[in-house]
Amino acid sequence: MMMRSLGSRSLRYPKKSFIYFKRLTNSKNNVKFAEQMELFDTSIPTMEKILTILQHAENNKEQSAVPENKESVTQPEETSLSQTKFHSMLGLKVLDYNLIRILNDAEVVEKYKSFINVSPESCEVILNHHAETLRESLLWSSDTSVLSKLGESFRKDPVRMSNELRPKLREIAAQSLVDFEKVERKPKFTYDIPEIRLPNPFRGSVDHPMIIRKGLSLKKRPSNLLCFLIDNKGFLESFFGKLRSALSPVLLLNVMKCQSLEGSRAFKILLVKHLKSPESKHFKTNPIDSFGKASVDDLEGEMTVLKAIVAHKSKLLTRLESFGIYKDSLAEVNSNSIRSSEDIVRILAGSFDRYFGACYRLDAKGCDEWVERLLSFYNESSSEMQLIEELYLESINGFRDQISQATLRKLSTTWTSTKHKQQKNSKKARPQTLRSS
Repeated sequence: MMMRSLGSRSLRYPKKSFIYFKRLTNSKNNVKFAEQMELFDTSIPTMEKILTILQHAENNKEQSAVPENKESVTQPEETSLSQTKFHSMLGLKVLDYNLIRILNDAEVVEKYKSFINVSPESCEVILNHHAETLRESLLWSSDTSVLSKLGESFRKDPVRMSNELRPKLREIAAQSLVDFEKVERKPKFTYDIPEIRLPNPFRGSVDHPMIIRKGLSLKKRPSNLLCFLIDNKGFLESFFGKLRSALSPVLLLNVMKCQSLEGSRAFKILLVKHLKSPESKHFKTNPIDSFGKASVDDLEGEMTVLKAIVAHKSKLLTRLESFGIYKDSLAEVNSNSIRSSEDIVRILAGSFDRYFGACYRLDAKGCDEWVERLLSFYNESSSEMQLIEELYLESINGFRDQISQATLRKLSTTWTSTKHKQQKNSKKARPQTLRSS
């Protein structure tokens, strides 16, 4: 029944997403054939003239034909220009990631009281505005080749480059953003969360390219718990209420938005590295990016679907199901927020971004290797669109089943409790029979 309830809408979404760039490459010829035919004069004299012209053109072509060199030779200048362009693209993504990261490290959202009453959408706009201000400040104070140099340095030694870049960005932030230093000096934000031990969901299971297995510590970084929770106000109110935590659900939604932004930008760094490098085996061959023409930002639709599948396969939103309070809180997810398949994809993709951002902080090299395997798998299986669609539907149905089961448990518990109270009240209200003496 669950599969049938999805309807045709969910089936159209992956097809539309994954064949988008095949249509994009043919967009220049997007003129109706019938419209072209109306322009032709189909009279016999006109057609004879056309045939004569074509014959002359064919003869001239044969006379002036030059033997083609079948082995295309790439000029050194072209290679150098291509590398420079690639380094600039990579440098921009590296810069954008580190800008969001220093804002998250400073806990701008957690420490600014004004963010308590701001929606996640507004929070994203504000954070992106701050990051853009810092980016412009850096670019204005640097030479034109700064992005290319950043990209080249990142390829050679990403850890060293990042360690050298972030202090510079903090200096720029202190000069460009009001009260940044004051916020950074404030005590670390305390997450009122009890210690929870995450079970290993993959014990004894077979490895898969679409599964990311990195373990996260909640003891050292309690905010990692948010990677495994649904970014839904009703759910968070219930879950943290049962934990007896004083954390504001609205603030938590904004923190989760910050984590998603950081993870999304980290993922884009590796996409550029593997899809746009002229030296990469995926350059101009991976179906995610037809002929390498689209920017990584334009691949958002493809990546969102892929992230949702990985989130499901990696069991990101089911790792806490062994805890009763988590299962009970799932029933409080607002049904209006998951009406369509697109809504569910957004939730799953958001959990992937939060998780990937945390993993990238811990092990950037391991994440790089995993993305390489993921792209290779996608490249090999892209011809089997049915497989991708099956994985997509499995992700959607899995989440819907999870919420449906939680809702049924809640209804069953409520019904049982109500029936028990009614029986108890009925016994109290039953009149006592008088016995004759």
